Amino acid sequence: MPKTNDVAQPSLSETLEWMDNTYNSHEGQGGAFGHGTREYFVDSNLWRGETVSFAYHDCTLTLRVQGNPIAKETEDRDSVTTETFNLGDIDPDSIKDFQTDSSRDGMACSISPMMNCDSETIDFETRNQAPLINRFHHIVYWKATGTDHIRQWHDKSFLSSFPLDNIQYGKRFEAAFRHAVDLCGGKKSTY
Repeated sequence: MPKTNDVAQPSLSETLEWMDNTYNSHEGQGGAFGHGTREYFVDSNLWRGETVSFAYHDCTLTLRVQGNPIAKETEDRDSVTTETFNLGDIDPDSIKDFQTDSSRDGMACSISPMMNCDSETIDFETRNQAPLINRFHHIVYWKATGTDHIRQWHDKSFLSSFPLDNIQYGKRFEAAFRHAVDLCGGKKSTY
């Protein structure tokens, strides 16, 4: 286990296990409800929504983005996008958080004192913006027929993100993600 100033740092497996246990939904298994949600409201109505989870094997992560079919923008389809990448390909300096007050996006935050309307997105890029994030898109249009019923395609990207529904948790998750990138050999971009 690496040490910094004689303090033992968590290993890669410990770090990824903590990220999985807290970020992914383990509801029904006696675990966390998950923090990977992104919702956009217009006039207090859900316009767009996604749930994100991830799986890992050593330094390889696969993000799964599932569209919310009850959202107005996607009510006629089911969509899933997966993004697979190696943590060692991520530029640690590119990891940035962006915070949003969801109440400004039309969410009715006054409904319950338990609602946390603040959210965060942690964006990250590959080193030198190389297109090393492999993406697969799968969309099923429920009302369409024939060849238009299902649409699938592959592409590549250099940019991705983790949506988070809680800013306080986001700070911890960002630190864990950055640590995992460092442990897998992530390097800064050339410029």
